Amino acid sequence: MNLKQQDLVLSSQFAQDLSKPLDVDGKKVSIGFYNIVVNIAQLRMNIETGLIPNRHWKLKTIKTYYCISGSKEVMLKKLRFIKKEMLCL
Repeated sequence: MNLKQQDLVLSSQFAQDLSKPLDVDGKKVSIGFYNIVVNIAQLRMNIETGLIPNRHWKLKTIKTYYCISGSKEVMLKKLRFIKKEMLCL
């Protein structure tokens, strides 16, 4: 991701959700981190099997939430990169 794309991600709804806590099995996790893990799994399932996670699932939702663009494969790479960077912090 280039610098312009990183700025877009930092101004997205995802960046705002990183500071909101969520209780998952008694542990505090940010809503943004939870969403990125779930979205990576759903996108991967769609690419590998062609299945749609639920009837309301759309790529447009993921694109607007993270302010990213591209094909399914490109979006998966970008989401994995974002998650990897989050874990390094």
